[in-house]
Amino acid sequence: LQVLVIISSVYLDVLFAPIPTFPAIAGYCTGLLCAAGIRPYSVLGIFILLVVLVATAIMSCIFYRHQTIIPASNSLRVSKKARLAIQILLPVIMGVIPVTYASYPFQVDGIVKMLKESPYKLAWILNRGPYFIHERGTVVLVLIFNVELYLIIFNSVLLFLFWHMFYVLRVSTTRSPASLRQVRRSLILLFVQITVPLAMIFLPAFLLFTSLICECIPFQMTLPAYCVLTLHPLLHNIILLSITPTYRRFIVATIRRIP
Repeated sequence: LQVLVIISSVYLDVLFAPIPTFPAIAGYCTGLLCAAGIRPYSVLGIFILLVVLVATAIMSCIFYRHQTIIPASNSLRVSKKARLAIQILLPVIMGVIPVTYASYPFQVDGIVKMLKESPYKLAWILNRGPYFIHERGTVVLVLIFNVELYLIIFNSVLLFLFWHMFYVLRVSTTRSPASLRQVRRSLILLFVQITVPLAMIFLPAFLLFTSLICECIPFQMTLPAYCVLTLHPLLHNIILLSITPTYRRFIVATIRRIP
């Protein structure tokens, strides 16, 4: 999970470096991959894939933790084979859309005209770097709506798993009080580690995608939301360092080994 967070952060800030133009479904990029001539659509698709992998990795970790806490007799307990199948199929299924988007041969004919005729006056991005734009059609809007639906479902399932774990611990009669306190404390740390940084993804992303659908949110709100979104990896690692002694000791030891 941490490796994916770091990779996605480096990809976003160094390799991609996108500049969106909300609420228009357009933007340009200044990263190394864009400068190397790779299509912005492909670069964007790969970034979406990385975000999906981070999300599925988070879900897999929480799901595994959930399965280790609930008793074997619980109706939500699944077999090891089923758990492995879920952990494999989840990123595969969720990765279909970004992989398809990254590899789809979008037609670039008329893109300059679309930018110049855009009601948002986007002609200025023609000289800023490799650019992209999508016409506001039914297919694009349905796709964006599905992304918002996925965000809602993902966070709902995540919160439900945490709620169920705390509930199981509260009604448990087979664990000792000391064991319950230890497990509950570890769950609280995990909840803070996951949900606080995740809020920096869900809330801004939901706002941004909503602005693309309804065109009712001004740029003065979407730009700060996008800036908050880019700070997620930094906050995630700060929280890890502050609440995880093992991770903190590892980082300190690694720094000390640097000559």
